[in-house]
Amino acid sequence: MKRLVCLAIGLVLMMNAYAVSYAEEAEANHFTIEPQFSGLHGYNDLRSTFNEGLAWVQLSGDEIGVIDRSGKVLLDNLSLNHYSFTSYMFSEGLSRYRDSQGAWVYLDKNGNEVIRTTYDTVFNFREGLAAVERDGKWGYINREGKEVIKPQYDEIRDDDGYGYNAGTAGFYEGLSAVSKGGKWGFINKSGQVVVPLKYDWVNNFNEGLAVVSRNGKWGYINKFGTEVIKVIYDDAINFSEGVASVLRPNPAGNGYNWLFIDKNGTVIKDFKNKYEIVYPPEEGVAVASYYAGSPDTRYALLDRNGTLIVDLGNKYAEVDGFSEGLAWAEKPDGGVVLIDQAGQEVVEPYSQIRSSTAGLIGVQVNDRDPFGFMRNPLDVPSAWAEAEVNTAASLNLVPLEIDYGYAANITRADFSKLALNLVSVKTGKTVEELLTQSGKKIKDGVFDDTFDRTVLAANALGIISGRSTNKLDPNGLITRQEAAVMLTRVAGMLGITKGSGEAVTYTDAKAIASWAGESVAVIGSVEDKTSNTIVMGGVGSSRFAPEEPFTKQQAFITMKRLFNAV
Repeated sequence: MKRLVCLAIGLVLMMNAYAVSYAEEAEANHFTIEPQFSGLHGYNDLRSTFNEGLAWVQLSGDEIGVIDRSGKVLLDNLSLNHYSFTSYMFSEGLSRYRDSQGAWVYLDKNGNEVIRTTYDTVFNFREGLAAVERDGKWGYINREGKEVIKPQYDEIRDDDGYGYNAGTAGFYEGLSAVSKGGKWGFINKSGQVVVPLKYDWVNNFNEGLAVVSRNGKWGYINKFGTEVIKVIYDDAINFSEGVASVLRPNPAGNGYNWLFIDKNGTVIKDFKNKYEIVYPPEEGVAVASYYAGSPDTRYALLDRNGTLIVDLGNKYAEVDGFSEGLAWAEKPDGGVVLIDQAGQEVVEPYSQIRSSTAGLIGVQVNDRDPFGFMRNPLDVPSAWAEAEVNTAASLNLVPLEIDYGYAANITRADFSKLALNLVSVKTGKTVEELLTQSGKKIKDGVFDDTFDRTVLAANALGIISGRSTNKLDPNGLITRQEAAVMLTRVAGMLGITKGSGEAVTYTDAKAIASWAGESVAVIGSVEDKTSNTIVMGGVGSSRFAPEEPFTKQQAFITMKRLFNAV
């Protein structure tokens, strides 16, 4: 195996690899990663090629490897039977892998074997634990490989039918769906049964609720096991963006009567036998299919209220949900395209296309051609932000693994990675050197919701704090006042304790939390010396909007301005 440079101590090397502008990269038919792979792996055929900035790919024959978002091969000389349905992905810094001796092991992002097991099957880590199976019974191990829940269950719920192949089954929102003797319930991470095993079928928790089935009827429970939406429907699909699809008996006696409901069970939209199936919205858009054999229209796009956005006619034989603004669609005569939320084709037909993940689209132009990757054509910085975002990238301030999704709101984890990378680049020191210099060490186990070494290093250095005793909330969105506090901490690490300009007065100053007020004032008076613009100002109308989220492109720009303030 080729060794990766350790991401935790070599963050400075994890830089933007693009030599041209984002707009040029996103031009149609422009391959960011040239076609060279005989296959792509993911948790199903369409999505999740990249996870945590890395993707497993088929290099040639049975040889597989790992690439980063620049296409650099980081691991190779690994094998997987070309006809195997098993696929691999990184989750919480580790990926399961079955070695040449048939043993299941876990590899870190350096390619190091960190856990060797004797189990018949293992799954990826989710929420700090990994499902393992021996002699047909399932249990869980922790990140040290210690068995914390003895294998005893007949099944665990997979991820919409794909988890067993890709190993994504496990804990969701603190609970795992398990079964014994044909009955399903839920256990917590201590192995305690918190929802009795009494249902015929359950799905994983999502948005605080889980689908359950009993005697052919379907409904929803909360994490206490309370049936908050009665088990009365003929079918039910997990909540997404506060909306679920349920099927009730059709008063007309035939066809399908799908509904959109909210978390109170209140009907948002009754589709009255119009569609064969309606999926809950993803990224604000739902896909609905008409009855098989419909002469004019097969698919339609709806908003979260069930209102029609566009009928797609009979142009597509199949349409999948949205990912990063685009949906996979297969044409009746073959060939696959990607459509936007208005139903317009934005990626032309190819033999195979993977949905956009981490800003990249896997593409096979013709049958038997190798796969390559294109940039998502929608994923470019806004016009007002592009120049400064490009400058930030040229200064190596944007880590490669998060260099996409510019208009999306940034998470606490990604913001902490940006902030730590700024310190590393500006000082010329690796993260390990920064830790040593400050006398700090990464504390394993301090949080139970993140195991990312870079995020934990940012916490050790005082850049980011937890939201509670053992919760960092890495996937939570950072607020503007939280960003101001973290930026001020970074400024202090770079020797900036006050600004050179006058602090801005905001009309919503009273809404700024007491713990953030001083930081908002400081970072609002520190200026980028190359442009005389303050690092972080208001949102217009003299407002700071402390509780509003912060986009990635805004975060990139503030890092560039703070870099130039020293």
